[in-house]
This record gives sequence, structure tokens and C-alpha cells, in this order.
Amino acid sequence: MSNREWLLGLIKRLNDLNNDITKIVLQKITFFLQELGEPCQYTFEGYKYGPFSHGLASEIQFLEQEGFIDIEGNSILFKDNTEPIREKDEKLDNRLTFLEKEIFNFDHSFNKMELLGTMLYCKMALEELGDETCKDNVFKEFKSWKGDKFTEEDLENAYQKVQYFLNKGKSEL
Repeated sequence: MSNREWLLGLIKRLNDLNNDITKIVLQKITFFLQELGEPCQYTFEGYKYGPFSHGLASEIQFLEQEGFIDIEGNSILFKDNTEPIREKDEKLDNRLTFLEKEIFNFDHSFNKMELLGTMLYCKMALEELGDETCKDNVFKEFKSWKGDKFTEEDLENAYQKVQYFLNKGKSEL
């Protein structure tokens, strides 16, 4: 299955769950799902509001230009007249449920998505460099990127969510 087919199926599922999907929300959810093992292959890099994939942004633009989705304001909507590309995917549904309930708490606010995505990205970047990924190092990396935009309490809560994601989500889903 191509990234494009996978993405269209994800947008449909998120719309079916009555989620208001924006480009930033789709970027962050895709980033987390890819880390859980979803069969998409986007390259994410550190960007202004957290991890960002230019390839994913291009796919979203293509899907809109080809008439598969509509973008109204900030919302991405699956077109009802589009043939479903994928059958029910229980693994994806379980991963989405886990993310919504356990990580995002059904909160797709811009700041929350930026905070959680950036925290996970920082931890993974340190791992990739072979550096120690203790909380102090992750916070230092986070603050070098985001400054004091978020409170210590925000960072602590996000770090705990990311740890839980990495421990439970990756092992059980």
C-alpha cells in the first residue's frame, strides 16, 4: 500500500470518528502512528511547531488537488463521493484509540499537539545520536528548540505521556 492510500484511509477514519483534522493534527497523528509501526514511510524533521514531513504535506496537497479531500478553513474533510481505499483495519483502529484516549486525551489543540510531538521528536533525536535520553537531557533538547514557551508542568506531563507511549504503545500495539 502506498503512503497516499494509507493517508487517505487515515483521513477517512479520523473523519468517521468525528475528529476535526487540521494539517498540524494530521502531521502529529501520522508521526505518532508511524512510530507505532503503521506502514507509512514519511521523513519527519524538526520544524517550527514540532515534527513535520514535507512529503506528508505534499500528499495532502495532492489529495486535495485530485478531489479526494476538501480543505475548509483549517479542516481536512474526506469527500463522501470518494471510494473507500481500505477495508477496516483493526490494528490502525486500536492504535488510534490508544492515541486518543491515552496520549492526546481527545485534545487536538495546537499547543498540545506541538508539545507532545516535539517531546517525542526530541527523545527520538537523542536516541538516534546515541545520547542518553534521561528526562534532563530531553528537557534540555526541548528547551533549546522551544525556549520557555511551555511550563515545567507542561514538559513533565508531556514527558510522562511520551514515556507511556514508548513503553505501552510500542510494546502492545
